[in-house]
Amino acid sequence: MAATTSAIKKSSRSSLRVGSNWVGFALIHGRGLILLAFGAAGPDAGFIAWGVAVLAAAVLAWWDGARSKPKVSLSPKTFGGVVANVDQWAWLVIFGLFVAALVIGLLTRG
Repeated sequence: MAATTSAIKKSSRSSLRVGSNWVGFALIHGRGLILLAFGAAGPDAGFIAWGVAVLAAAVLAWWDGARSKPKVSLSPKTFGGVVANVDQWAWLVIFGLFVAALVIGLLTRG
């Protein structure tokens, strides 16, 4: 009986870890989609650039095998996902995406 209980606990911890990994990436994707929607609704293309950068970064990090977890707190008020274990090449590409988004945002400011 104890071995069965231990296996069930181990299985539930594993599924929670995988589930929270998907929730973190889903929150990041949601943030990217919100930025795209604001960019499409308004005159500022910078939001579109940031939305594309966020979505591409999340997809690249997931494809690279990184782990993500949701990060929600009331003090300080935060809502999003945290990504860890990103390989250096992927981190550099993601950094480049955000630099490009910053440049596009600054050049298209209204």
